[in-house]
Amino acid sequence: MFTRLSPYGQAVILALSGYFLFSMADVSAKILSARHPIVLCLFIPSLIALIGMVARILIERGLNGFKAKYLKLQLMRGAVITAMVILYVNSLRLIPIADFYCIVFLSPFVVMALSVLLYKEAIHWPRILVLILSFSGVVITIGPHFNELNIGYLFACFGMLFGSLNIFLVRKIGSDEYSPLFGLFPILGVLLTSAPFAIPHLTTDLPLTDIGIFIFYGVALIGAHNFLPMAFARTPSVSRLTPLHYSQMVWGILAGIFIFDTPSEINTFLGGGLIVASGLWLFYYETFSSKKTVS
Repeated sequence: MFTRLSPYGQAVILALSGYFLFSMADVSAKILSARHPIVLCLFIPSLIALIGMVARILIERGLNGFKAKYLKLQLMRGAVITAMVILYVNSLRLIPIADFYCIVFLSPFVVMALSVLLYKEAIHWPRILVLILSFSGVVITIGPHFNELNIGYLFACFGMLFGSLNIFLVRKIGSDEYSPLFGLFPILGVLLTSAPFAIPHLTTDLPLTDIGIFIFYGVALIGAHNFLPMAFARTPSVSRLTPLHYSQMVWGILAGIFIFDTPSEINTFLGGGLIVASGLWLFYYETFSSKKTVS
């Protein structure tokens, strides 16, 4: 059934699955970062994810599976994702998850702007309007918190920029790269970066529930780091797929209410709603423009 879909249809399903799993990883990171050192929250899930990815590669292709066609781009992407993950985990420890997503949701608009700069895509008034509305949504969301602003918001902003750059690296690599390698290099980067600081904190006294969350976190990373790159490698247009990022807003709000017992304030709904509406408009505009161009 999945293979019968168009490349864009496959990309949509893969992207939604990837963003859901990243949301689950974010929730796990926020829970664990309140109980354990940040370096452990980076190291243990990365180790679990790496074991799973290496096992898959060995089973499917043996040692030849580790040969990347675009090694330099994969190494660059690994460094970019490593920086993004470190920034995001530190941010989630300090700010509400709904605020975190409202900042992260600027990524599609950064991608749109970079598309103009890197690929010389035409920029029309609807795109400019979307940029203005999305920025307004962020201001509305964090506006009442200006007296409570901390470095976590800055971490989220810089992490979002690295995440936007990652999309273009994935697009540059393309769909002919072996898909597990898209997750292998970022996970390996996070593991190597955190290992020297995390190993001294390792203990056998972890609560059973936390062990379960660490395992779930690692498994979610395996799926997310495989599905999302596969989605962006399949899509005929990056800008048509990036608005699906807003599906994470739903999971962020639900997690805030049911897991962290911090219902979102009205400004979060207003600002987040404005950002999501802007993203949906961008999705409609890009899809309509693409069909009009083809016809």
